[in-house]
Amino acid sequence: MDPLDHSTDRAQPAAAPHAGLPAAGGAGRAIWFGLIGLVIGVLAFLVLAIPFSFSAGLLVVPIFMARLVGLFVRQGAGDQLSSSARSLGAIVLVLVGVALANVVVWAWARQEGGVLPLPAFLNETYGVPLVALQFILGTLSAWWSAR
Repeated sequence: MDPLDHSTDRAQPAAAPHAGLPAAGGAGRAIWFGLIGLVIGVLAFLVLAIPFSFSAGLLVVPIFMARLVGLFVRQGAGDQLSSSARSLGAIVLVLVGVALANVVVWAWARQEGGVLPLPAFLNETYGVPLVALQFILGTLSAWWSAR
């Protein structure tokens, strides 16, 4: 056998892509990646809101959450989605995340003996302007990060 003859070399099979995720990116992958950032952001919100009872500091958390979600959505989308589609997906995820975090804090307060309905709780605890600013800052940051 000639040592320079490589005709008998066997080609190695290509490595499998990550556990069921398409390698090139796309809408599904962008949403799944965005959900990772969403979970981290909601957990950060809950840690600051429930045991520490921060209120004004909770304006920073939606920005942090939106930044994570936007970057994760952009990474997951790859080059398969337009900038506006990535931004829309990130904005929707962040709005759901901020709403979910506020509802969980309210549910926690009810479990602790609170009796106020959700709108009254948010008004008494944070004030309507702070809650509105959470949504506004989250939306702007998600748009900026995912574009």
